Amino acid sequence: MPDADARLIGAHDLALAALHEITPASTVGPAAGYFVEDDGSVSLRFENRLPGYPG
Repeated sequence: MPDADARLIGAHDLALAALHEITPASTVGPAAGYFVEDDGSVSLRFENRLPGYPG
């Protein structure tokens, strides 16, 4: 697995803004870490506040 690029990990605000374009802010919880993909991209994770989808 490649090392995480600090710029991608630090893109929290950009990722959150993109997420708010597709779902109401009230459904998005706090940051929940990240995952480095095989190609070097980084998946930033956020907790889910949608009813029926805990965590």
